[in-house]
Amino acid sequence: MKNFWSILALAGTVLTFTACSSDDDATTPDSGVLKGSQGVYVLCEGSMGNIEGSLDFISSDSTVTRNVFSSVNGRSLGDTPNDALIEGDNMYIATNNENRIEVINKKTAKSVAVVNVKAPRCLAADDDNLYISSYTGKVYKMSLSTNELTDSSEVVGTNLEGIAVRKGHVYVSNGWNNDYTYNTNVVKLQAATLDKEKDITVVTNPGALLNTSDGLYLLSVGDYYSEPGQLQKIDDQDQVSVIGNYTMMAADENGLYLVNAPYGSPATYSYYSFATKTAVKWIDGTEIFNPYAIGVDSVSGKVYVTSLSKDGNTGYASYVTDGYIVAYTTAGVKTGQWTVGVCPGVIVPLYSE
Repeated sequence: MKNFWSILALAGTVLTFTACSSDDDATTPDSGVLKGSQGVYVLCEGSMGNIEGSLDFISSDSTVTRNVFSSVNGRSLGDTPNDALIEGDNMYIATNNENRIEVINKKTAKSVAVVNVKAPRCLAADDDNLYISSYTGKVYKMSLSTNELTDSSEVVGTNLEGIAVRKGHVYVSNGWNNDYTYNTNVVKLQAATLDKEKDITVVTNPGALLNTSDGLYLLSVGDYYSEPGQLQKIDDQDQVSVIGNYTMMAADENGLYLVNAPYGSPATYSYYSFATKTAVKWIDGTEIFNPYAIGVDSVSGKVYVTSLSKDGNTGYASYVTDGYIVAYTTAGVKTGQWTVGVCPGVIVPLYSE
């Protein structure tokens, strides 16, 4: 749910196709696995309270399967699925307005468990546990082996946004307040106990957090008016450095793919090198009307950017019609573009084992 006060770059977890498949191509429980054992999932948020979310799949042979979750499970994914990641055999999906975590088999999309969590927002995981930020102001811990909640923190903020795990600690963004004011802290907790260690002061309205090979990166949204979205790095001594104005990010081993899409201005697309600590232009992105998410498939070496579609009547971005996704090589060469669901907000690669 990229609502007015929480425009995020969901990355961290993380696609090409040439044609949309019909319902006949959709996987059913009897057919065993999705067509194409390797590709990417696209989690589409829908329109809160209006159009329910969906899960699409794009295989490595460029076949698109729409509405995978509902086709396999015979029910809707629900209202405003916000985040998803794959750990082990399963995919975990946070469905905010349904107050639940959907656990599905990563290859078949068949439901494994449904875990009740109040207002889940974003997800992170280590080897044993899933960590869930929530609009209750708490962080929840769920066992990956039993799919049961095992712990929760005290209230450490208001509407918690991005979350990451690094070196035995959980970091969570304390984004915005119900009176439309914004916070300036990332909360650091012990992963083992979820006890709060400290607040880390950051730029206004912190959002997406991404644990990379180069450390922890944070996107703050700003105040939507005079203060722009900014990329920051939080080092292992919890010192914060501001890198530049950006609104979305995704990582590979060597750097960050970045989007800067301030409201009312053309978007720019850059690559930031961990080695040189500099950013260079990556693509023009003229085929992207309104960027919504970015993701990296490290196996195929492709980078994907999703977009909202243009409303034919108003000329503005549509939050109620299907969006689309564009695939590029790391060098910025476009390799495909496909229609996906409404508000495609998260890109999750599926890797063969």
